[in-house]
Amino acid sequence: MTDVFSVMTESVLASLGQSLTVHRKDGTSESVTGILSRNVTPVGSLEAVMQSMTTVALDRQIRLERSDQVISGSESWRVDRRLKDDGYLTTWNLHAADH
Repeated sequence: MTDVFSVMTESVLASLGQSLTVHRKDGTSESVTGILSRNVTPVGSLEAVMQSMTTVALDRQIRLERSDQVISGSESWRVDRRLKDDGYLTTWNLHAADH
C-alpha cells in the first residue's frame, strides 16, 4: 500500500520545488530551487529489468556539468547528463554520490 503522506509530500515538492545546493567541480556552491524526482523505469530490450532513476529539474539558466554535486538535506547525487530541456526547465539525470 502506498503511503498517502509520502505521495502528498512528493506532489507538493514537485509543484513548489525544494531547496537544493549545487557544488561545482571548481569548488563554488550555489543554492537553487529544483524538483527532485525518483522513478522506477523498465530497461533492456524486453523491459524485464527495473531501474531506479533520480532526476532533478532546474531553471534552464542554471548550468550544470557532469560530476557537479546536488545536495538535498543529507542526500547527495552526482550529475550524469542532461535528459531534457523544455525551454523553461532542464532535467538532469543523477547518480548517488560517493561520500
